[in-house]
Amino acid sequence: MDKIQIPEENEDDFVTLRTMEKIADSLITGLRDFFAREHLGKAVIGISGGVDSAVTAQIAVKAIGKGNVSGLIMPYSKFSSPENLNDAKEVAVFLGLHHRVFFIDSFAEEFFKLQWIKTSPETSAMAKGNILARVRMVILYSWANMLNAAVLGTCNKTETLLGYETKFGDGASDVSVIGDLWKSEVWDLARYFKFPEKFITKKPSAELYEGQTDEGELGFTYAQADDILQKWEKGEPLPNNDTVSASILDKIKKSEHKRKMPFIIPKG
Repeated sequence: MDKIQIPEENEDDFVTLRTMEKIADSLITGLRDFFAREHLGKAVIGISGGVDSAVTAQIAVKAIGKGNVSGLIMPYSKFSSPENLNDAKEVAVFLGLHHRVFFIDSFAEEFFKLQWIKTSPETSAMAKGNILARVRMVILYSWANMLNAAVLGTCNKTETLLGYETKFGDGASDVSVIGDLWKSEVWDLARYFKFPEKFITKKPSAELYEGQTDEGELGFTYAQADDILQKWEKGEPLPNNDTVSASILDKIKKSEHKRKMPFIIPKG
């Protein structure tokens, strides 16, 4: 890939960009090796208009070529904002991807008619959000089957450790492209790839219900999460009596099942 010109006078920027260059090269090579090893030549990806899918798609384009990567934009008209729809289209055009816009309303609404969802308002928002994520993954895998392609995962390490992904929804994929990147590293990589700044600065949202934002739902920022998760991973002490740390540790514990294959009961 093209090497960037880094201004020598700004040491912090130099270190960050050199680090991103190394990470980008590693991810691109690793994804290219995955496709060669699995004897696959094509990939499909859900493009949301957010930074995670944008960076994932860019890595795929550099790994196997834009002609081998297809994007599906799958809005739900009641929750998906015009801004994110336009941003998703912009990403696809920017990367030169073959892409389609496919509204999922008719599929999702059939699930929303289920009696236990209609009569349980306290759980309906989460249930509906998970349905939207799983409907999108069903459609992605259907498209992948047609093309004999791999489905690219777009979840980052921060989300995965927090369990902030839908099991068998956005948490499903054939290859996790940015699964070893903290959210802060995804933002840095987006800048390295020269995506417009709006992709980095806008509030992250999976748009799984009206007005939803990731950080609002989590109760803390991704910057806070990355700081605490990195300390936790290294076994470093966390702040005492800190509600954010306690919440993050609780989420790690309760979401462990999402990071494992289904438990198999031994026969004896």
